[in-house]
Amino acid sequence: MMSTVVSGCPHFTESKNTILIKGASEKVLESCSTIKLANGEVKPLSADDKNSIKKQIEGYASQALRVIGIAANYTGGHLKDINASNKRQLLSNFGDYAKFESEGTFLGFVGIKDPLREEVTPAIDTCKTAGIRVIMITGDSKITAKTIASECGILDGSDEGRCFTGAEFEAMSEQDKIKALDIKGGMVFARVEPRHKRELVKILTDIVSISPLSNRETFVL
Repeated sequence: MMSTVVSGCPHFTESKNTILIKGASEKVLESCSTIKLANGEVKPLSADDKNSIKKQIEGYASQALRVIGIAANYTGGHLKDINASNKRQLLSNFGDYAKFESEGTFLGFVGIKDPLREEVTPAIDTCKTAGIRVIMITGDSKITAKTIASECGILDGSDEGRCFTGAEFEAMSEQDKIKALDIKGGMVFARVEPRHKRELVKILTDIVSISPLSNRETFVL
């Protein structure tokens, strides 16, 4: 998620500091404790509310839309007293950021369509013909990533065992990670963070080094 602290804005009168939050829709939603309705009313965000919103988000994601969640902490939360003189100290520990972005008010989500370029699908076909394996690594949600990968031909037919989030892959044993990656055909990794990318590249490099490259597919990330 990404957050901005806004100070002294006449549109936000609840506190001198307001935190504006955006990011992966499901993460933003889970971090919130209240929701702002269309009529301006703010009410507690119930489990039923979250489930209903998640279904809406999944519906948009299945249309290959990148769904961004939006929230605000109108009271400033743990950063209500932040200012120019203490901001360096308050923001120095990255481990505190999840706390700073918690207990917000969910405002909604935005679906962004980023259509495939004309040349993408033919390029994927060319890679397959040449024996090049294509692995998609993205920060998008799993549903969005799978839909896009299917549209451009990275995934062909069943996607079982070919799609993982970064967190799902991270939770696997080392042996299972190698087994998952050491298969033929395209794969998709979604909601990937930098540490996941480093591990994926390392394992793929190790797999290629174990067997002669001439007997294996080439990996393209």
